[in-house]
Amino acid sequence: MGIYKKGNDWYIDFYVYGKRKREKIGPSKVLAETVLAKRKVAIAEGRFLDIRHSERIRIEDFAETFLNLHCRPNKKSWKSDIYNLKTLLACFRGRCLHEIMTEDIEKFKVARIKEVKPATVNRELATLKTMMNKAVLWGKIKESPAKNI
Repeated sequence: MGIYKKGNDWYIDFYVYGKRKREKIGPSKVLAETVLAKRKVAIAEGRFLDIRHSERIRIEDFAETFLNLHCRPNKKSWKSDIYNLKTLLACFRGRCLHEIMTEDIEKFKVARIKEVKPATVNRELATLKTMMNKAVLWGKIKESPAKNI
């Protein structure tokens, strides 16, 4: 972390979450020192740009947790969720929760509706949506990609 001058302007140089960041501050060295001190405090407190890193949890691992903590204790029909999750995992296996995007879910929906009836697809999407909402609620991801499906 440091301060340097280039031309007439002062710049700050620092690292956040392992990535190098540089900012142009202006013609004042005192202002550059002040801004750098504020950035250091924000990084130390974990609130720099309000970036919250999602945990790298694979969907197959979270599916097991979801079954044990939500489906089995709360639903009489939890066995149907096992079949829905098998279908979902066939498509999304090996990916982390935060890597799944809304577009991926839409592609799954389009491909799946060619194979089975729409009601089956709706049940599978409902299971996925509930699982993603629980991941948000339990702090595993920041936002559910299935929110607008």
